[in-house]
Amino acid sequence: MNIFKKYAATVCIPPLKEKIFLDLKASIKRENLIRRFFQRINKDLILLIYGQFKLDKTVIPDKKMKILWIHYGRFNIGDLLMDLSPRTLFDNKKYTIDLFTKDSVNEIFINDKYFKNLITNPTDLDHKKYDFIIMQKFSGPIIKLKIKYQKNVPFFCIQKYFAFGDYSRLLFGYYRLFKALNKKSLSNKKIIQTYFNLNLSHKSLNKKNNVFIAVGGIQKDRTYKKWVQVIDGLLKKQSNINFYLVGSKNGSTNADKIMKRFSNSKIYNFVGKLTIIETFEKLKESSVFLCADGGLMHLGKALNLQMTALFSGDIHPLMRFNFIDKSTAIYSRNINSIEANLIVYETRKLLHSPTKKLNLIFR
Repeated sequence: MNIFKKYAATVCIPPLKEKIFLDLKASIKRENLIRRFFQRINKDLILLIYGQFKLDKTVIPDKKMKILWIHYGRFNIGDLLMDLSPRTLFDNKKYTIDLFTKDSVNEIFINDKYFKNLITNPTDLDHKKYDFIIMQKFSGPIIKLKIKYQKNVPFFCIQKYFAFGDYSRLLFGYYRLFKALNKKSLSNKKIIQTYFNLNLSHKSLNKKNNVFIAVGGIQKDRTYKKWVQVIDGLLKKQSNINFYLVGSKNGSTNADKIMKRFSNSKIYNFVGKLTIIETFEKLKESSVFLCADGGLMHLGKALNLQMTALFSGDIHPLMRFNFIDKSTAIYSRNINSIEANLIVYETRKLLHSPTKKLNLIFR
């Protein structure tokens, strides 16, 4: 029974010695033992039948190579940036890396200096030869792509069987690749950064009194509904603030309500009007960025912006932030139970006294 449990445990226990933030108890509770066992054995049988175990490496060779990185799954900007930010650990004079992923990811990484080619059509892999493969995880689609198009090429798998949903993905990826590349030490936490498209500057413009707000959201538990109260509270304390509303089309109705409520104030509405790259460029003008956990928050992290970020449910702030991040993260079990007055107070602190480390608040 112990062997059985150990075998199945790889689905919810990360394959590394270093500590990362995750709720292991919640993971084990959510995925029962039998389900975890079959999640792994189904993949192992395919890997065994097609002779992949002998090609599974723990170290990425230190030599000039052409590499294919397969990152293939549901499109989520935040997860994508956390998973692929550790690409900066590669020496791009030594390694040439192609990225295989979905069409929707292309815009984000066009001309990125670490990815020579972006490939979205599997048949394009037929005509390409690689020295090494990086598989993001042992998922069915990724395993099938590897076997069908690059069957005999050695590989390193970052997540392996680990399929737990909520954890510190950024830190996890850096630890795994740092070890695989035989780097000496990851003691300098400044190395661990979020990166967007590295063809673009990641420097903010250090503007004053510009408060950006991410309006809307796909998930209810990550959608804050009290931005009107926050703006009202900030304007009562400081009338010279410029507000910029950003977000996708799902926030358009709320943005319109804000614009009507504050028609005489300096509020500029860009919700649903900018591409992801245009939003990234616009965010450079931010003094403080107010947002809930989501894709735009990760753009803010890539720019090292000061943020007042809101968290709820199963997402602990340390699954997204490190202690060196110069932001305030507020957590409540219900995101809309976070008081507008608290956001006003913390935002004003950041406007007038920039922080040098992460400030965690739990409600």
